[in-house]
Amino acid sequence: MFPGVDMEPRAFADRIAKNAHDIPRIRFRLRSALVVPETSVARFHVFLIPDEGFGAILRLHEALHEGPIEAAIRPESPYLPHITVATSADRTQARKVAQALNQGGLDISGHIETLTVERRHGEVIKEIAEIPLARHGWFG
Repeated sequence: MFPGVDMEPRAFADRIAKNAHDIPRIRFRLRSALVVPETSVARFHVFLIPDEGFGAILRLHEALHEGPIEAAIRPESPYLPHITVATSADRTQARKVAQALNQGGLDISGHIETLTVERRHGEVIKEIAEIPLARHGWFG
């Protein structure tokens, strides 16, 4: 099962594919690091936040959580598009990492072309499905 959603893995993957059916591939650019606390585990994460592509990733997240998968949304923690690069129990240490990234000329371009649905059980990760995002235009 998937957290908050009572669906078998194949049904979950099929629903993700349906929700993502017409979502176009996303280009993004990361230029900022941010420290984000996660109080439930007493940790501080360092996130790379997209300066470009933020809205497209946010819209993808919303589309993926339509229908029965909406139950997986954590209302106490709003979704923030990101890539996690560090985690620490020490806020000062996390802040030093973010500061170094922000002062170091961070500039990473990327794209999201495929979604991967995985099931985790302890340390074991099993891929359930790969779902390509839609190609639009001549160069998709």
